[in-house]
Amino acid sequence: MVIFAGLFLLGAAIAPKRPASFWKKADKNLTRIFTGKQIEKTNVEYDKINLVESGLKNLEIFLLRNGEDSLGYLVLTSSMGRYESFDYMIVYNPVMKVKEIDILNYTSSHGGEVASQKWLKQFVGYEGNHLKYGSDIDAITGATYSATSLVKDVESITIFMKKSQSH
Repeated sequence: MVIFAGLFLLGAAIAPKRPASFWKKADKNLTRIFTGKQIEKTNVEYDKINLVESGLKNLEIFLLRNGEDSLGYLVLTSSMGRYESFDYMIVYNPVMKVKEIDILNYTSSHGGEVASQKWLKQFVGYEGNHLKYGSDIDAITGATYSATSLVKDVESITIFMKKSQSH
């Protein structure tokens, strides 16, 4: 049995601009990622100054637990494509390696290829080293803006998460 600690309600209170489909998809993805686990989410307070210094914004961070066991962290955020922003989630394991990235809301008519699970799997295991779009992470025809933005954000967020964990 999987128990969710009200991500939809919590999410609606924290970020009302995100559509209900965003929260539904986030819950569905967590259920798939942590099959058979009771997932408890706790909103994580973090150093806003370090966030601004990192050039990041619009992060929502949750500690994921199964009873006393840490499952890792969930980061909900958005990035910019060529014309519009898109929402996504990063799930980190307890030692801050990327476990999975999923695009939750992509509305632009261009660049949707960035949501491909095959392409996103390149980030699994990533732990904060420098990423170069086009060599470390494959380029995508038709999604250059979205993909470049996502690569830069994942690198910055991962570095921020690792730095925050060590304090």
